[in-house]
Amino acid sequence: MAMSVRLDRRTELILSRLARDRRRSKSDVVRESILTLARRKGGGNGGTGTAYDLLKPYLGVIRSGGRLLCGDRRAEIAAFVRKKHLAESAR
Repeated sequence: MAMSVRLDRRTELILSRLARDRRRSKSDVVRESILTLARRKGGGNGGTGTAYDLLKPYLGVIRSGGRLLCGDRRAEIAAFVRKKHLAESAR
């Protein structure tokens, strides 16, 4: 499908620079940009992105400083809340 789009000067310069830097046509850059935006908005693959695709912005590595974070934390949290409550009531 052929399509015509009017661009302001700034957007035109950005598009030209991206096309030149990637050694691709402006049409290729526009197509890639649309597909990238659709994937980010959940529209890529008909809105059926993988779980990884959906969680990718939130995944990473967390350093715990050697603490085991998988254990039962109820007692630790209760002690923290008691300590905080005592500090607030002492004011």
